[in-house]
Amino acid sequence: MEDPVGDQLVANLEKEREPSTFFEESVNQQFVIPELEPMLIDKNTRRGELALRLRSKW
Repeated sequence: MEDPVGDQLVANLEKEREPSTFFEESVNQQFVIPELEPMLIDKNTRRGELALRLRSKW
């Protein structure tokens, strides 16, 4: 036996989810400008830069 009220509730919930899912996907797909990305550096380079900064402040 089918439940028309239950089916209608499921259909309404699916319709409500669609716009929010679309919005979330559009937000997550923003492109990144390469010039603004942080450079990937290794730990030794970071330590060296930190040491230089600390020396200049002391």
